[in-house]
Amino acid sequence: MTQKLNERIDKIEDTLLNKFPLLDDPQLQLSLLRSTHALPKLVYSIRTCDSDSITSPLQRFDKIQNSALENIVGAAMTPNALTQSTLPVSRGGLGLRSASLHSRAAFLSSLIQ
Repeated sequence: MTQKLNERIDKIEDTLLNKFPLLDDPQLQLSLLRSTHALPKLVYSIRTCDSDSITSPLQRFDKIQNSALENIVGAAMTPNALTQSTLPVSRGGLGLRSASLHSRAAFLSSLIQ
């Protein structure tokens, strides 16, 4: 499963780091990052895999997402700023979700149905 997850992350990386900058609209890029091209692309994978077995791909995904956000903002972001970006919009964040932080809950939720 790690290989398949890495393939999905490779596709996401290509989209976020190579194709997003072509849009030339930071607001559209952020909206797409939040709603479709970040964690939503991995939800099935993290719901069906034990998070302990896919830790390194999830950390890689989080780094790619952070790099995409830095590209949108146009500057390097501090660790505190990156943490704030994962807060909900209602709490002053950007609404980006960390795959590493959400993977355990997603997997457990798939077991409790």
